[in-house]
Amino acid sequence: MRLEFWQPHRRVKSIVDVDLDELRAEGHRAIMLDVDNTLLPYRSQDPPRSARDWIGRARQADMQICLVSNTRRIARIRSIALELDVPFLARAGKPRKSAYRKAAAILGVDPEHAVVIGDQVMRDIWGGRAAGMLTILVDPIDDNEFLLTRLERLIERFVLRGLGIMVARQDRSP
Repeated sequence: MRLEFWQPHRRVKSIVDVDLDELRAEGHRAIMLDVDNTLLPYRSQDPPRSARDWIGRARQADMQICLVSNTRRIARIRSIALELDVPFLARAGKPRKSAYRKAAAILGVDPEHAVVIGDQVMRDIWGGRAAGMLTILVDPIDDNEFLLTRLERLIERFVLRGLGIMVARQDRSP
């Protein structure tokens, strides 16, 4: 395993802190966006107003968005995607690079023009880097998450601290 795959290219608190104009100026045209604890709280159905506004700003910056999730609850992701008017990839198989490349293909962009935004190093950052995409790590929205994710967070914290990256955990919405 290559250590740089654990290192996000960028780190921000929330999706609303992502500089969309900067991404567009760098030649990025698409965002592969994690859902649970990145866009909205785990198992939540309704994206917060701040997330909806951010997606609107992404559209204004001429950025396409595809929701990418490992969830088995396809109806939930479909409902969220329909509400936000964006395509989605459920049961994606993250962190496999093929998941992110498939999402890029859905949007019709090459991986080098895509950005992955997520809250998990072992799923979002690792997979996005393996697919050749820019990666942005956000703080998780809250502590309510899938059991496996909780276990992976222990490993992530250890690795991130080893890389000199501060790890924050707090309850908040994007």
